[in-house]
Amino acid sequence: MRRFLIDFSSDIRTCSYCGSFFNTGFLCSGCWQKMPWSQNGHVLIRGDNSGSQFILKYLFDWKANENRVCDALLTSLKGGFDQNVFRKLAALHIRRHVVMSQPKAGVNLVIVPAPSKHSRADHAFAWGRALSDILDSKFVPSLEAIAVGNQKNKTRSERNVLELKGHENFSEFQGTVVFVDDIVTTGATARAAYFALGRPPHFEVWSIAYRHLAAE
Repeated sequence: MRRFLIDFSSDIRTCSYCGSFFNTGFLCSGCWQKMPWSQNGHVLIRGDNSGSQFILKYLFDWKANENRVCDALLTSLKGGFDQNVFRKLAALHIRRHVVMSQPKAGVNLVIVPAPSKHSRADHAFAWGRALSDILDSKFVPSLEAIAVGNQKNKTRSERNVLELKGHENFSEFQGTVVFVDDIVTTGATARAAYFALGRPPHFEVWSIAYRHLAAE
């Protein structure tokens, strides 16, 4: 009976932050309004020293410890939140960044998740899977981390030193290769993915949040 009540309570109290019963998703309308929604939703990231760039598309402008609702949500995602949450965020991302009026919008997309640091499916995998399921795109978890370490505690210059191994080459792929990660900070992982995947001619990065460093 106790297990049933816990499950029932989690089903009806869907706001992951304040526990409100009056909401339409995993955050109530009040908490949604407090989230740091991005204004433009995209920035350019340097690809290499030749001047090439690729675009990062995201939902939230995040500065740690400045928005408690966003902090709580992103921490929950790291902890293995329900896949339905990733699907909700993926649907919002697609609605904002993908032209769904085009026939078969996801057919020419290949979605590649950031590699897990623990050799198992993680938050980036769940984010990429949710996006590919909605778009009906090919999902290719083909990256392997060679030297990741703990990016969180590294300086900006140290974050730029990262190596990934790609098991597929997209240098001649005519569609768009989309590298996905839940949070992007300096773009070091995205740049490493860009090289590991063969410098695809059409390359984008999709994330839930763009994390701004304190010095910015």
